[in-house]
Amino acid sequence: LTTAGVSSASEALGNSENDGYENISASSRVGANFLADGRVDTTLQFDRGLTDIDGFQFGVGPVDVEDYTQRRTRFSGRAAVSKPLTDWLTPKTYYSFSDERLRGRNGNQPSDNFDIKSRVQEVGLENSLVFLEDMTTLLGYSFEHRHGENIGNFEDSVSVHSFYLHNQFQYEDWLSLGAGIRNDNHSTFSDETTFRLTASATVPVSQTRLHSSFGSGFRAPNFNELFFPGFGNLDLKPEKALGYDVGVEQALFDERLIIDVTFFHSLYRDLIDFDDATFTAININKANAYGFETTVDLEVCEQLSLRGSYTFTESENEATGDLLPRRPRHDVSLTAFLDPVERLTASTTLFLVNSRVESSGENMDNYERVDAALSYEVAQGFSPYVRFENLFDQRYEELPGLTTPGFTALGGVEFVW
Repeated sequence: LTTAGVSSASEALGNSENDGYENISASSRVGANFLADGRVDTTLQFDRGLTDIDGFQFGVGPVDVEDYTQRRTRFSGRAAVSKPLTDWLTPKTYYSFSDERLRGRNGNQPSDNFDIKSRVQEVGLENSLVFLEDMTTLLGYSFEHRHGENIGNFEDSVSVHSFYLHNQFQYEDWLSLGAGIRNDNHSTFSDETTFRLTASATVPVSQTRLHSSFGSGFRAPNFNELFFPGFGNLDLKPEKALGYDVGVEQALFDERLIIDVTFFHSLYRDLIDFDDATFTAININKANAYGFETTVDLEVCEQLSLRGSYTFTESENEATGDLLPRRPRHDVSLTAFLDPVERLTASTTLFLVNSRVESSGENMDNYERVDAALSYEVAQGFSPYVRFENLFDQRYEELPGLTTPGFTALGGVEFVW
């Protein structure tokens, strides 16, 4: 993929240098059965890209910088092996890795150059236990090791030992209950235990489904948030959350129309966010977000189906009373899926985003965007496709100070065997 690009720094502020992008990527997925009921799956992915990037000026934001590029190389993979040992025990073990290197070169300001290497490895064992016909238990352990180096500036490693237990109970096709607990022992940010409870029940006569969940969360800052030049913040604390949701889903007309409405509420402590004024990662001491989401799926006929969603979110930084940055109050998407003839599929989506603010409190752009896609299966497993983004070339900034590309057309071939 090669593109001349647009100016990443806001064109509305007079930036005009196009920031091009080149990318080569390849991936593979191979799986095989062994000993009748055993399974091996492997995936590999390689990406290499060259991107023109811009600089940053305090008080202004991103600004044009000529001859400033970033090279990114990433190679990742995963292998998993599973084999039932008894009627009630199926263990699965896996290993994954991801190697990434980012090299930045500023021909006009060598002090801006950087060379960052990172390596993530994870090994794990997950046991699926079926003691009762209606109940499945997952018991697992994983170990993750992250190593990062900003050559000439820092080198550090972190590791996480995780234990988890999840129990899922399914009674016929109308009642589902779940409970899980997880402990993460982080080498830098100590020990944290989180949980999650879920429930779903369907009223058979009316096909009304009630669903809810309640749980906690924990996220340690990643390497970029801690160490990336000009962005990282070594004083970041881990983010913690507690939240719940409750909703109702109704199927009508032999499930050709499905409507779901869900209310949600989340509380955050030390929420990791981004400060537009300093262009660095920060913690928000206490915050909350609540609202509701509505989705509607309609099968108009065999060739046409529609899907719509609307999310209303009210959020607050409890220290200031301000809205949380970059979280729209109103977020709408409307999609039409069309299969006019055999093997031909098409879709178009309208996005509407409204009422967002920057971390400074200034209003961000509202925007409407239309995307479309078309695919044709020439032969089994062989499908050329085209995809159009921002079909009507709308001009807006999805992130403050950064230009959003106008009309974009992409094409390719999907090959599955």
